[in-house]
Amino acid sequence: MTQTLIILSFILVATTTFGQVKFYSEHELETMVDVAYGSHCGMIGEEPDLRGSIERLIEYGNLDLVEEWLTDTLLEKRAYAAEAFVRLQKKGAVLTENQIVQVRNVLNSEEVIWTCNGCVYEPKTFKYALFRFRLE
Repeated sequence: MTQTLIILSFILVATTTFGQVKFYSEHELETMVDVAYGSHCGMIGEEPDLRGSIERLIEYGNLDLVEEWLTDTLLEKRAYAAEAFVRLQKKGAVLTENQIVQVRNVLNSEEVIWTCNGCVYEPKTFKYALFRFRLE
């Protein structure tokens, strides 16, 4: 089932699913935009708040806080954390066996998160959204 969020001139927001249109409340839209996993989102290509936060954690190599994100109730935080661990490992960080298991569980999960890429916000599974990131 494919859904794509379409934002038209800041007034109409809908997803299309096999020709059906669903309208979201303003609160649902704000939540979606605030937590989406991705980069360069929206009309002006703005980084989501969570992207900026995880980039700082990667920059400082803060594995403990990244690990907290890996088990957060907000699924999109888990996506950012899994990406961060893969990137940190490629930079030479040594992950614990527990971290490796948790990251692989996220990377292979069929749970659905909100993602963004440019003006398009859409639900994707962790597996699909994170397909480029694999542990060594």
